This record gives sequence, structure tokens and C-alpha cells, in this order.
Amino acid sequence: MRNLSKVRFLVSTLALLPAATLPFISPAKAQFAASISFDSFHDELSHYGSWLYSDRWGMVWQPADMPDDFRPYYTSGHWVFTEDYGWYWTSNYPWGDIAFHYGRWVADPDDGWLWVPGYTWSPGWVVWRQNPTYVGWMPMPPDPYFLDRHSGSSFEFSYSSGVEHISFGWSDATFGYRRWYGPDYDDRRFAANWVFLSPGHMADHDYRPVIVNDPVRVTTIIHQTQNITNYTVVNNYVVNKSVDVHVVERGGGRPVEVMRARDVIRRPALIASLDAGRQARMAAREMAPIGNGIAHSAPPPPPRVVERLSAEPAMFHGRPPAHLFTRANIVTPAAQAKFQGAPEQGHPEQGHPPPNHPPADFRPPDRRPQDVQQPEHRPEAMQDRHQPDAMRGEPPRDREMTPPQRDRNRFSPPERQHPIDTPMVRTPPPTRDDMMRPPHERPAARPEGQMEHHREGPPPQNHVAPHPSPKPEAHRPPPERPREERDREERGKDKEHRPE
Repeated sequence: MRNLSKVRFLVSTLALLPAATLPFISPAKAQFAASISFDSFHDELSHYGSWLYSDRWGMVWQPADMPDDFRPYYTSGHWVFTEDYGWYWTSNYPWGDIAFHYGRWVADPDDGWLWVPGYTWSPGWVVWRQNPTYVGWMPMPPDPYFLDRHSGSSFEFSYSSGVEHISFGWSDATFGYRRWYGPDYDDRRFAANWVFLSPGHMADHDYRPVIVNDPVRVTTIIHQTQNITNYTVVNNYVVNKSVDVHVVERGGGRPVEVMRARDVIRRPALIASLDAGRQARMAAREMAPIGNGIAHSAPPPPPRVVERLSAEPAMFHGRPPAHLFTRANIVTPAAQAKFQGAPEQGHPEQGHPPPNHPPADFRPPDRRPQDVQQPEHRPEAMQDRHQPDAMRGEPPRDREMTPPQRDRNRFSPPERQHPIDTPMVRTPPPTRDDMMRPPHERPAARPEGQMEHHREGPPPQNHVAPHPSPKPEAHRPPPERPREERDREERGKDKEHRPE
């Protein structure tokens, strides 16, 4: 694939090219203020999919409930030609305003399509190829400049003959895929990333009936087409001029409707200038560093991001992931430091039981229910530790965080034994909140009618549980004697007092 080894993107300004060559390009100089950041993308996309950690790319996002044949810039969307930004991808997905106009998509052979966050807005980040018979595109994968491996910008700027160029540094014919995933990422797999169709169908709203599906045929077309990828920068905004609109009109035998951007872009506030994107990228790279595509190249995510991940492994088409990890099996250095440092005030040091408190796996002996009220004495450290966050004056924990899985054998409650001579006290079953609470925070069961002095505080326990003291005999009524015995005693008393 002779023209795929290095793709050069022509970048120009209105001052460099005659006005007649750009009749449709007039991006507004004043746009709505766009607030783009890793946090804003994370919060919004969390509603529509899962944020996961990839050891190749860092924090990535994967949409939920996608069909098996899902492909970015193919499924549930189409290209429209706008007077402001050229060819613009309009999507039917509510998350499309972010994931199809920022960042890059990568087709992981094990985990499927993953979105790597980026902060430079574009009408659509794809690679274009064309010949007289076919036009095609593929989601633009991350490249060394996007990954900050070659320069301080996601683009490499150079000047030649008075024209400004932007270079994307792919090092092989598969745009880096074989470098990342090895020789198993063959032509057939690479061909599955492309969409090829007749130029006359590019303005259609549904590409499924008209695309080339045979991977062998797609591979042949890739070799027979030329790279036509051409993004320009006008008024500090990226414009897509890759496909000549006149070629599409001749192929379809009808004019292509030129749309106004405000008629097709649902959320103009998300359109960020090139300068704003650079600033957002610099801030985001410090918060969520990324890898270079090689296995285990991505730094671990920060703990606050890990806490938001699901404890369930990500699935792709029913198969467990090979390169994705979740909170359940990631412990970052920052998170370890929190456990190894000095304990906070009122909180015992993690990993060691507090004074006068049994270890986590301590199992107290069976006790008989007692009528004597429990003592009110409670250690302060325990009392503060088991109080709800609101009672300690601390912000509540993130409710979305999934509690760790419990070891049911280790934390199973002891069986209760009821003596014959003691009335049985019924214990209420645990509530749903108790069952969902981590084991070390679950309150001990208490008999009905006993007042709960602290909502989550278990009764105080020592390392060696004292044997329950027997009840005073005065509190227990004497057993009732049989009626015959009482009658004999009464007759005896009458005989003693009867005069002889």
C-alpha cells in the first residue's frame, strides 16, 4: 500500500488560497463557548457506555448495546456537506457529538471498537481513499503526534512552497495496527475497518445496501485507490475538504444539498477552535495519560478515575476482554499510599484492627440472648469509623461505586443456638441495604425491640470475648409446683393449726 505509509494533510488559511477555490468555507469567527475536558467527556459519555482502562491506550470509552457489525462512521449515521465545515458526519446516537468529532477510534482485535479521548474538534476524524469507481473511509486511529510521541502538539506543522502542512506519522501500511497488535492483524482484519462505496452514494442516508462487504475485494480496492485525506484550518477551525462534491454529484446524477451547519449540528457549543483544543489536550494529558498502543505502555489511571469503574469485566460480543482492566484488579501507587500512610483522625489504620477491636475475620462465639441491656460504652475510634459519612461531617461517598465482592464463607454469620430454658428472641432478617453493604460495614443483627443507638455501629467487642454472665436467680421466677403437691401442703398446714 504505497500511499498509506505516511499521510500528509494539507492545511491552509483563507489568506493563503484564493477565495474562489473555497466557495463553501466560511466558518463563523465567533462560535459558542465550548467547554471541553476529560471530566466533561467522562461525565456525559458515562450515560451511554463504559469507561475502561486499556493497558495500551489508557482510559478509553466503549459504547453500550452496539450491534455486532458496529463501525464508527458507518453505523446509524451519514455524511452531509456543509457550507461551513465541508463533509460533516451526522450521527443518530446521542453521544455522537463527542465521539465522532473528538478523539480517535481504534479497532482492538480482542475488545472491539474503543474511543481514545481527544480534544481537537473536526467534522469527522477519518482517513479517505478514492479512485474513479470507489470512495472510502476508515476511522482515523491514534498516531504518534496524537499520542504526543513526536512533538508538543497533536499535529506536526511544516512549511513547503508557502503552504502549511500537517503530518500524521503512521509508520506502516496499516496505520500502526500491525505495530500495536503484531502480524496477526492481517489484511482481512484491516479491511474490516473500511467502508467503500460508489461516490454517487456518499450523500445517501443509509450505506448498508451499497457498501462493499467482501474483505478480499476491500483489500484489492485499498491497493487500487489513492489517499485523498485533506483537512484544512479556516478561522482556527478544522474543515474537511477530502472529497470533491462535484465528483459525488456526477456519480449520483443529482446535486448534493449544501447544508448550513446550524441546521445539522445539534450542539454548536461543542465545536471548539483549534487553540481551545490544544489547551484542553494539555490539561487532560496530565489527568489521564495515554499509552502508545503497545501492550502495557499506558500508565495506571488515577485512583479517582478507577473508583468510577465497574467491578464487572467488560465484555465484547460475549467474550471477556484481553486487554481491559477494571477497578476490581487495579491498585495504583497513589491508592496504595493512602493505605500505607498515617491513619486519619478517628479512623483506625487500614489493614490493622483498632485497639479493643477484633480483626475483620474474627468470629465471636455463639451467645445466648439476654434481657440485660447492652452497655453503652463504645470506643471513640470505632464509633466514628462506623458512623455514616453525614454524621462525621464528611462528604458522602460516591453512590455509583460498586462495593467489592464479599467472601461469603469468611464473613458468614454464626449459627444461633437457643437454649431450652431461655425464651427465643426473634431476629429480623437483614435489609437490602445491609446485604449491599461491604462486610466490614454491615451492622450486627439485633433483637426486635432493642433501640439502635448508632445506625451502623456494631456492639463493642474485645479480642477475647467474655463469657456471658448468668442471669441473677432473683430475676427468674420459681418453677410452678404440681397442683397435687400444693394440695398436700395445704392439707398439712390445716392439720397443724387444727385443735386436737
